[in-house]
Amino acid sequence: MKATLAFLVLLGLVGISLAWTACTKQSDCEEDECCLDNLFFKRPYCEKRYGAEQRCSATAIYKEEKDLYYLTCPCVQMYECLGKGTTDENGNTVMKDPKCIMPTR
Repeated sequence: MKATLAFLVLLGLVGISLAWTACTKQSDCEEDECCLDNLFFKRPYCEKRYGAEQRCSATAIYKEEKDLYYLTCPCVQMYECLGKGTTDENGNTVMKDPKCIMPTR
C-alpha cells in the first residue's frame, strides 16, 4: 500500500513537471505568462500571470539582470495588484484583498 501511494505521488510530480514549459527569460513564455523562478524547482518555468479582477500577490519580484520573476508572477499587462493598504502592529504595510485592477491615472 505504501509503495503504491509513493508511486502515485511520484507519478503526479512527474506529470506536473512535464506540464510546465522551461524558460530562461520572459520572451520564452506566452504573453499571459511570466518566466518564474519560485526557488523550489531547479529551473525557471512559464507560469500564468494573474488575470483581470483575480486575487493576486504583491510579492512578485523582478530581477532585470536575469529577466526572471521570483516567488510569483505579476498581473497581466496593464493591470496592477492593488488592495487596501493597512499597517499592522509592527508598522509594516499589509495589503488586504489584493486584486489585479487597471490603475486610474
